[in-house]
Amino acid sequence: MNDPVLDVLPSHIELREWQSEFLDTFFNKTLDRSNPDRSPNFLLVATPGAGKTWTQLSIAYILKKRGLIDWIVICVPTDHLRNQMGRDAAQNFGIDLYHSTGFVDEEEYCGEVVTYAQVANAPKVWRARCDKKKIMLCSDEVHHLGDDLTWGEKYKHAFENASYRLSTSGTPFRTDNQQIPWVDYEQDENTLKSIADYEYGYGRAVKDSVCRHVIFPTFDAHCEWQYGFNRFSASYSDELSKRLSSQRRNTTIDADGQWIEKVFLEADSRLSSIRDDGHVDAGGLVVCKDKAHADKIAKLIKKKTGSTPLLVTSDDTKASDKIEAFAAEKGKGAKRWIVAVKMVSEGVDIKRLRVAIYASNVMTEMYFRQFVGRVIRMIGGGYEETAYVYVYPDADLLSHIQRIKEEVRHEFKLEDDGTPKKADSKNKSKTPGNNPLKFFVPMEALPAESDHYWDQKRFGILEINAVKGLATEMGIPEAKTLALLKRGQELGLVDIEVDPPVSKQGSQPSSRESKNDRKKKLSKRCNGMAVKLALSCLDIEPIVVHQKWGRKPQSKMQEPELLQKRDWLGDCLSIGSMIEPQEWRRDQEGEVNA
Repeated sequence: MNDPVLDVLPSHIELREWQSEFLDTFFNKTLDRSNPDRSPNFLLVATPGAGKTWTQLSIAYILKKRGLIDWIVICVPTDHLRNQMGRDAAQNFGIDLYHSTGFVDEEEYCGEVVTYAQVANAPKVWRARCDKKKIMLCSDEVHHLGDDLTWGEKYKHAFENASYRLSTSGTPFRTDNQQIPWVDYEQDENTLKSIADYEYGYGRAVKDSVCRHVIFPTFDAHCEWQYGFNRFSASYSDELSKRLSSQRRNTTIDADGQWIEKVFLEADSRLSSIRDDGHVDAGGLVVCKDKAHADKIAKLIKKKTGSTPLLVTSDDTKASDKIEAFAAEKGKGAKRWIVAVKMVSEGVDIKRLRVAIYASNVMTEMYFRQFVGRVIRMIGGGYEETAYVYVYPDADLLSHIQRIKEEVRHEFKLEDDGTPKKADSKNKSKTPGNNPLKFFVPMEALPAESDHYWDQKRFGILEINAVKGLATEMGIPEAKTLALLKRGQELGLVDIEVDPPVSKQGSQPSSRESKNDRKKKLSKRCNGMAVKLALSCLDIEPIVVHQKWGRKPQSKMQEPELLQKRDWLGDCLSIGSMIEPQEWRRDQEGEVNA
């Protein structure tokens, strides 16, 4: 076929090599009548940051200009992406797409951007539209059709009569065993795997200078926490059960702990270096586990830097506009940090992000890949563009890092009769009374810098320190220094220890920590536990909890007294009520004597 792109697309639109290849492949499959595999359905799998938005809009623009369609529908996961896509279409392609809720004037617009939830709520609206118009359907991040068991069927009903259906994803897989509509699958023994019509992976994107190299510095943590009446202590070199691993993660990222403070200071220092090296408006991202967690980390950043970070959460009606404003900031005065929960995890285009901290407890590979995708978009500003993603060394996260350059396909298991296996219920019923309420209380997470991961290889802290020294001395970016060492290793010229012994540095308190430092930490921990006990369990003022323990002000307590108070508060939290201090002390003495 003749390439239709050069003649039809706006003159200012310059496609990347892979995008031109994709367009040729798309038109060959959907328009070429001589193609025996001709189909209106197409699945594009491209790494986050590769440019899927422009690709979708290019297809829609060409089909509309050639008169092959008269209405464009682009489905996206979130309200923010709906606004972002609508504005990108208008600014870059001159396409007016309605991107709000409510009635759309079909004479004023040539299409619309909607969310998957909107379609699920009223599939008949779009089915009726397909009956009277030739529609091009773009399903952005199509794996979201598995977010709800009914979404897929409603979506198929709504767009069954669409003229063309382009589905895109950077992470086309889910764990709920739901087939994605209009995606082809092939069977491998008892597993169905998706078949992409065109793939563009992270490895090629880095070679093409479309995506940045990413270095993953990890920081171990010696964690202490309480669950019920039991106290636990572990670092990431210890093997734990699934439940205890989850508690270790939540202890690590606790906003009041030392790990997050240490990692933020390291990441902020890295961000300053990046800005000093020429990327003057480079930004950083912290992704958190929930809104309360994000609030606390935002306050930590303000305390450590003197500047208030941008905090965006899903309940903020102006979050979308705030994110776009942050992305558009230029120059040395551009805000440095953005703190979010899930608002910036997928599809959000903030090219100036160069540093990220994973302070979330979500362990799915899909979520982690989307998070990493926020910092890998190249700008081409003439400076070195390596990105840095700071993580804790949880085995699941390390596995995701090792697989970051691999292509991932949507797959699910089949029963012996060939039907999809049913997913396990996330809310299994429990018999009342068999599982007494227990409270989880993080105590401390002592941090220690450990291994770094780059290009699917692991480098120990000694090697990393040597690389940092060489990079500074020779004026070569660290990623390029690592690349030279890696190449030297492949040629047998350099011996790099790829699997060094696990560092135990995090297992002991800092030697520079004074009694005064320890008492401050203990006092802060007691205050936090008292607030949690008072407000979450007892619906009383925290001062009542402090008074219950004793009349002596906390500031006048010696270190052993603070330790006792902390342990008492932990046991109170474990049962959700206050224990009489005198009885508690007698129990403790009995345990010691025993």
